[in-house]
Amino acid sequence: MTNNSISKEKSRGKFTMIVAAIAVLAVLGLLLSRLDGRIAIVAPGASTPTNTSAPTSPAEPTSTPRPTQTESPTAMTGPTPTLAQDAQARAFADPILQAIADAPPDVEDDFSSDSGNWSQGFSGKNSAQILEGVLRLTVVGAAGDTWMGSSHPAMTADDFAVQFDARATAMEFDSHFSILWRWLPVDNSSYQLALFPGLNGDWTLGGTGSGFAGNDFLDVANGNSDSIKLDEWFTVTIIGQGSRFVVLLENQPLAYFEDARRPSGRVVLGMNIFNGAATAEFDNVKYWNLDNVAGLP
Repeated sequence: MTNNSISKEKSRGKFTMIVAAIAVLAVLGLLLSRLDGRIAIVAPGASTPTNTSAPTSPAEPTSTPRPTQTESPTAMTGPTPTLAQDAQARAFADPILQAIADAPPDVEDDFSSDSGNWSQGFSGKNSAQILEGVLRLTVVGAAGDTWMGSSHPAMTADDFAVQFDARATAMEFDSHFSILWRWLPVDNSSYQLALFPGLNGDWTLGGTGSGFAGNDFLDVANGNSDSIKLDEWFTVTIIGQGSRFVVLLENQPLAYFEDARRPSGRVVLGMNIFNGAATAEFDNVKYWNLDNVAGLP
């Protein structure tokens, strides 16, 4: 065979291979066109994509319950406290207020100097101190429930009236003043007024501790007041006589109740801080042992 013949045969072979390849591609194209895109071509090493449903808008936020010192109060099995209207609160409070108006307080302190009677000190960086004319409670950084408070050794009468000015210069929404009375260390129980200046002036009134028939919290009343605001002074008055109690805010009745489970104990000025830093201040404290007040009903 001549060189020209060999060259022609090679050319025919290449041509035949090209025609065959074109035919194969045509058949594949026809098949793919009938699969309606059901085959995904994936680059080497890539994962096969999956269908993702369209994102939905987040659920509407729910309201946050008002925080209390006790996270999960339980129902009381003891006597139910009696609530009353302003008239009943006034009927109880006014005669006592009139009597103490003419009686010298057993404790009176404007904190212009340190009498040495108030419990003070440091717990880490947190403190209770008499500074700049006030009794100042400070928590630098709370993680969980952090307590800070102060008491006076003469504020221990069973029947009493106490009045003071209070202000929070810093306090997160879930933290609060904790004003305790009829408190005893033996069971760490008391009646409690909790004031939330960082939560729209909310307040709760009740009792806390194991002294309440083994339960954690006695829920007496709650509400809110425009007088309870951050960085503003307000005046609180609490009267306890026997099993009857009244709380006044800015000389107006906040709540009245009756309960006989705490016959004795002391008054404590404090705060419970759950997050962040807080500063609470007290001034112009007056306290009467009602046993020493003449003219009471």
